Amino acid sequence: MSEAILATLNKQQLAAATDDTHNILLLAVPGSGKTTVIMARLAFLCFERGVQMHETLNLTFSTSSARDMEQRFNQLFPSAQQLPHFQTIHSLAFGVINTYGSIFKRPVFKVLSHNASIISRLAREIWGEYKSEEEIEGYLQQLSRAENLMLTAEQIADGDFLKLQAAYKGYKIQEGLMDFDDMLKYAEQLLLKYPQLYQKILGKIRYIQVDEAQDTSLLQHRLLQLIAQNKRMFMVGDEDQSIYGFRGAEPKYLLEFEKIYPNSLILFLEINYRSGTVLVEKSSSFIKQNQSRKPKNMQGFSERVGIVQELVFTELSEQYSYLCQELMRKSEHCTMAVLYRNNESAVPLVNALLEQGLDFTLREHKNSFFQHFLVQDTLAFLRLGQDSSDGNAFQNIYYKLRIGLKKIQVENMEDSRKAGENVFDALKHLPELEPWQKKQINKLKRDFMSLGQKKPLAALSYLEHQLGYGEHLSYLKEHGYWYEGLHHKLNCLRSIAASCCTIEAFQGRLKLLEDTIATGGINRGLNPVVLSTVHSAKGLEFDQVYLLDLLAGVFPSSTSLESLVLGDRQAYEEEVRLFYVAATRAKESLTILTSVKANGVELENSVFIQQFLGNSGLTGSLVRGMRVEHQKFGQGLIIREEKDKLTVVFGNGKEKILSKEWCVEKQLLKILP
Repeated sequence: MSEAILATLNKQQLAAATDDTHNILLLAVPGSGKTTVIMARLAFLCFERGVQMHETLNLTFSTSSARDMEQRFNQLFPSAQQLPHFQTIHSLAFGVINTYGSIFKRPVFKVLSHNASIISRLAREIWGEYKSEEEIEGYLQQLSRAENLMLTAEQIADGDFLKLQAAYKGYKIQEGLMDFDDMLKYAEQLLLKYPQLYQKILGKIRYIQVDEAQDTSLLQHRLLQLIAQNKRMFMVGDEDQSIYGFRGAEPKYLLEFEKIYPNSLILFLEINYRSGTVLVEKSSSFIKQNQSRKPKNMQGFSERVGIVQELVFTELSEQYSYLCQELMRKSEHCTMAVLYRNNESAVPLVNALLEQGLDFTLREHKNSFFQHFLVQDTLAFLRLGQDSSDGNAFQNIYYKLRIGLKKIQVENMEDSRKAGENVFDALKHLPELEPWQKKQINKLKRDFMSLGQKKPLAALSYLEHQLGYGEHLSYLKEHGYWYEGLHHKLNCLRSIAASCCTIEAFQGRLKLLEDTIATGGINRGLNPVVLSTVHSAKGLEFDQVYLLDLLAGVFPSSTSLESLVLGDRQAYEEEVRLFYVAATRAKESLTILTSVKANGVELENSVFIQQFLGNSGLTGSLVRGMRVEHQKFGQGLIIREEKDKLTVVFGNGKEKILSKEWCVEKQLLKILP
């Protein structure tokens, strides 16, 4: 029964599918048919080698992937008497825990699947203040990452976070609950402690298949190593597509395969059947700048050359108009996706699609953009500009107004303020105000009256420059906030504001966008365009892919570039892998959209664009974020580019300002990968 599928395999695929004597790590480039190989291997083991399906353990990354795998096998072998079962590693761990409870007649913890409200309450109890939805999401990510990397308190070295971690662990134990990370930890502990449990669940297993192995963390790899004792491990993945570092996944676990599993082989699938030859060549060249990887030579199979292009627009808003026009021209059978680094990039695009009445679907329904403090601050400024008696709005932003008020003073003002009284008039009655504060209060009263009369786009500029919010953002930058990310959010707000005539319309538009995104878009069954972060698009493919918002400091992030200067490549290499994943989703065409300005303000685009496209001409290629080597000063990183001037930080930490034209003319600089 397996002969038909084996006959369709290339040499590399066939070698992987038919080797049942080694522990194998199969490193598969994008579009190389890894799922077909997994199906063929199962068929070979069961139909040719006499292995029973219940003697195989088949693990994959998600429940949807497990379901797809089972359906794929059924389609390929409809007459098979035995069918494989695919499951996630969490499903396996849950089964271990439940079996333990059944064998030993012990109660087991219940699963805590929605823990955001718990973390919110615990954080409020620890710090005495409400945390935003975005902050809670960050805590959840930190908690999970710490568990998956198996970090000790000494490694974490963050007293505040350790308090939250301890409170969360205590709460779960007290309530008899476990989260998904606990499942993995408890399963490993139980299998180690009770050999009879291991024997009951895994004793008959002879062959293990693990898909998407690059997405597994240290904790997951530990569990895999334990269950693979005296069994044949077949691990499929691609360290070049490891993009879940925030969950604790790292490519180094794959690269250590030979040390962990004896009698092992590393095999490769290097033929990309998905993309045109130009895209394959550029993607292969781009990823080779990374060091934490096995050398591969990705080759194209298709006779299609394909399209890889950069389109440059004068204004950011023009790219949304262009995408709408492209969608209108799209054929019914063509699949199209717009990919971006961060969720907020979808917001102004959704705004444009709604205006044109076009269908779209979003891979992520939860968008933290609307709960971000910058967006909430902006709305509070505008509400206070419309209604100077809005005490709630004032309390949200008073400490960002350069007014020098303490929290107790604002609370006292609110307690004594008459209904409907202007907050600025009420502030004047506070005792012990300095003369400069009284002067600032009078100025703010006038400024907010002026703010309320402006059109949305002008109002955003006014609150940033006239009301001092821009200075507040600069202050945040000095205290570790991601400045480029904040300005990216501002640009998204400006794009929406530009399409609204009144502040009321702008506020209503934001609410409409939030509601539309929460429902996943508008899909009337007409093969809509897919809007997705690169993370959520992993594993998918589309005829046409458009990459949006490839901005300096955003993609790659400024923090990853700063770490690179200090010699730490880990974060930067994950950004490279993320771009590689984005590019290799495309089958027919990849279009990179860039803009010169956003609402009149010049933009600086990502260094990845020229790295990927391989544009000739050194002068144009010397941009922020690029690593270079100077004949005299050695290796460094370009941190600023202004006309002919380059500011470069070299290995000794010293900054040098260089003439771009002189360096090119005298061949003083060499671009490093």
